[in-house]
Amino acid sequence: MKSNIFAKSYHTKLGAFIFYTVSMLAVMFWYGSEWTYSWLPEYYGDAFIPVVTTLVWLCVLANFVFLAGHKNFKDKVAICNIHTGFCILAGVLCGFTFILMTNITQGFGDFWGNLPFVLPVLPYIGFAVGSVFVLAIFLDMKRKQQIAVCGIVITAIIIPMVINLLTPIMPLEFSTQPLVLDIGGDRYSVIFATNKTSIGYLEYEKDGETLVIPDESYGRMNTGRVHRFVIPRDDLNGNDYTIRAREILSINGTGADMGKEIASPVYSFRGEYKDALNIIFATDMHDMPDKLVAAAANFENPDLMMILGDFASNYNTEEDLIDDLIGGPAAATKGEYPAIFARGNHEISGYVPDLLYRELGMDSFYYQVERGSYLFTITDGGADWDCASEGRDCDGCIQTEFDVYRQAQLDWLAALPVPDKDVTHFAALHIPDFDYGGTLEAKTKFYSAMARLNVDMQFSGHDHQLEYIPPFTAEYGERKSDKFSTLPYPLLICGGPVGGGYSGEYECVMVSVTPENSSKIMTIKVGRSDGTAENLDFG
Repeated sequence: MKSNIFAKSYHTKLGAFIFYTVSMLAVMFWYGSEWTYSWLPEYYGDAFIPVVTTLVWLCVLANFVFLAGHKNFKDKVAICNIHTGFCILAGVLCGFTFILMTNITQGFGDFWGNLPFVLPVLPYIGFAVGSVFVLAIFLDMKRKQQIAVCGIVITAIIIPMVINLLTPIMPLEFSTQPLVLDIGGDRYSVIFATNKTSIGYLEYEKDGETLVIPDESYGRMNTGRVHRFVIPRDDLNGNDYTIRAREILSINGTGADMGKEIASPVYSFRGEYKDALNIIFATDMHDMPDKLVAAAANFENPDLMMILGDFASNYNTEEDLIDDLIGGPAAATKGEYPAIFARGNHEISGYVPDLLYRELGMDSFYYQVERGSYLFTITDGGADWDCASEGRDCDGCIQTEFDVYRQAQLDWLAALPVPDKDVTHFAALHIPDFDYGGTLEAKTKFYSAMARLNVDMQFSGHDHQLEYIPPFTAEYGERKSDKFSTLPYPLLICGGPVGGGYSGEYECVMVSVTPENSSKIMTIKVGRSDGTAENLDFG
């Protein structure tokens, strides 16, 4: 052991403290990975979570015991060998739990969004590491070393304070441009976000009068970062508008201390109904709003954007909603033309997916939008798996009601009137086969229900690829045999991250349609985030 300097360094008091700290970090990262607890047993077995929990705490205990008894243990070969094993295990567990918590294997999109999960345990970890450092290391230091450590700690505290004092207070700003969602019922939901708590207004002219629409609910102004306004479509089509916000400094009972007010430039909105439409279909953006904007910049004169879901990988904080689902499409559309939203399976993932209803101003995630001679039917596949239908253990699972939810949509579809033959009817659904992983019977019912409504074409995402699937009555090849029993109309899977995965370059498509070509679209334009574009012919 004496000849192995590296191994020996494990067993110095400083080395023992370092690996005690590493084992405490493993605890922090493991509890910060709580969002993964629902799916880890599926891959590694039901015992995986309790085993890892036991191991991380065993590493803490072993390193603490060795550190506490360092004077008696440092020369005992057997104990030092055991300690070496726990040091290595602590390092492995720390690396594994960090990767698990931050999801960095899929890129850095989730890194900052998942870090807040460690905040509840961070004070306890800090106390455990700090107190052990004082008792085991600091008190044994020479006076000059103690003074140096105190100087480092004080400097680490003072520098951020000085920077904070010298830095001007961040002013109220718009975090996003406005996003105009067509939510059906001849209504738009206009949404924008600010960087601080505020109240919001939407302003436009109508019949020679200036209308100032407040973001309010039941007579009270809504205070927060996201503001939404549900207004008649005809109020905005072909009209100019501005958005405004005023900062809320503090709320005192029924009153508030107000800060500065900001206003946007004038936005000119082109939402008129047209026979010929240029529609962007964007799907599976997965925390890459800048790449969506770059890909959409390849298209000229778009009239409508179809948001086909999975714009964030997890909705763990309101910031995910603001940056990805609102900010990405808002920057791509520039507040100048409308979008339609179809929820993806990742929109039900994380801690705050319930914010979608409130902050998007939507009544339902399955609905119809009529735009002139075009009809869009948006349905919601929800999760890409279901506990009950797949015979999974539903204990602790919050995704247990999607079979019921899908049946409600089938009932809704069955009650819809059949559109006239001269209506161009498009279906939008994130998961191509509606009931991914569920029964073939459910899928068949869904496609039968949509066929009854004379759907001309369906647009989907989820598969992270670009693929055109023509109608068929028999099973369509080996890859699709577990998904489809019949497909009564064409289906276009609209891209996403190029090459699959959750990072890299991004692609979306624009389809130019007229009532005459709606059921036989064979050529689309593909735009990619690297600035390239091409026309693809599926004929």
